[in-house]
Amino acid sequence: EDPRLMARIREQAMASKQVKKLLDVISELHPRKESKELSDVLEKQVDKLVEEKLNQLMEEDLKKMKAATSSQAEAEGTAKAASEGAPR
Repeated sequence: EDPRLMARIREQAMASKQVKKLLDVISELHPRKESKELSDVLEKQVDKLVEEKLNQLMEEDLKKMKAATSSQAEAEGTAKAASEGAPR
């Protein structure tokens, strides 16, 4: 894991509207027990958002790798076909 990437993704998650709303409610409820419970919910929500973003990034990388592999195979096939059809 890249700690800088994780920190950046976590910052993005903390900046989301739903997380900001939870933070507002938590601050209003502090120091009551409900504040602690909502803090736990908040942490789980942030973890979920981070995981979703990481999955999205991995999917994008996988698509790029597949596209690169596909275009490389296509180029190799074209080169092979051209060499087979060339006079010797």
